[in-house]
Amino acid sequence: ADACVLAVPLLHVLIATTALGSGFAAELVTGATTYLKYDTAAVRELLVSKSKARWLLAAAVTALGAYACITTFSRGVYLAAPVGLAVMIGLHVLQRRRRAPAPTLDTRPATALRLALMAGFGLAAAWMFPASGYRGMVALSGAFAVLVQLGAHDVDVAADEVVVQCTGGQPGRVPFDVADGVALIDVLDAWRAVFDDGVAPWPEDGPIVLFDPIGGPIAVALAEQLGDRAVLVTQDQIAGNELSRTGDLAPANTRLQQRGIRIERRSLLRAVRPGEVELEDRFSGERRTVACVGVVDCGFRLPTEPLPDVHHQAGDCVAPRTILEAVLEGRRVALSL
Repeated sequence: ADACVLAVPLLHVLIATTALGSGFAAELVTGATTYLKYDTAAVRELLVSKSKARWLLAAAVTALGAYACITTFSRGVYLAAPVGLAVMIGLHVLQRRRRAPAPTLDTRPATALRLALMAGFGLAAAWMFPASGYRGMVALSGAFAVLVQLGAHDVDVAADEVVVQCTGGQPGRVPFDVADGVALIDVLDAWRAVFDDGVAPWPEDGPIVLFDPIGGPIAVALAEQLGDRAVLVTQDQIAGNELSRTGDLAPANTRLQQRGIRIERRSLLRAVRPGEVELEDRFSGERRTVACVGVVDCGFRLPTEPLPDVHHQAGDCVAPRTILEAVLEGRRVALSL
């Protein structure tokens, strides 16, 4: 009899542990899907946490959820919690043990598992809602959210190594004609030549056209370094239009004027030919030519092609952005390994 009395609270604690993870995931699934993508529910955090502080935080949240679960007295919670806990721990064990000699990535098991989870959710919801109402549906939704995130978060790595692609971006498509034998200068090559003392990809003398369809800081910074050799071509009424977000719009234009930089405003680049470019007035359509010895494309860039057998991507190979996004994505990948 004493053993039975002792088993009841232990069973409640077991049920509460998974109920916490279910409710926690259900709460976040509507407003913080990015969080679920890179982290796990509190129950799984207890299993995989490498930091004592994170483990203690997950344990504290688990304890609070245990009390909330026990006081519900919901049959739906009592049924869904142990089942969800068993499946979650089973998936966790399988994902740690799964290793194969060939470095291939097979996503078919994960896809089949998600389809099975969707079918199981429909059947479970049809039974649970009449039996336990909305509380049972919340617990069920949370349990399935945790299981789906387990399948999406951990990479099905068939080898001991994980391949992370950080190959950066590549030049984007240009909206103008380029004559045969004329090579555009990539903005990265120009940046290295100006700021990193690299090999200059242009002749020593003559004007250099900087095509800036973005209106950001890159073309403005290059023009400041090139001085009176720079011809800044922009479609806007003022150079560096997007610098207004940082408060540097007026100071940047002051610096450009002080350096003697020629600014072609309200202009669209239509053609690049040997020794010259053809510009078109954005409003009147009138065309004119500007002499130059090189053209730097400061426009939008594209991500590089995905490499085979890649498990993660980070940085500009996902989408060209700033160094902030590259650092954040690299950190998330490192934490997920």
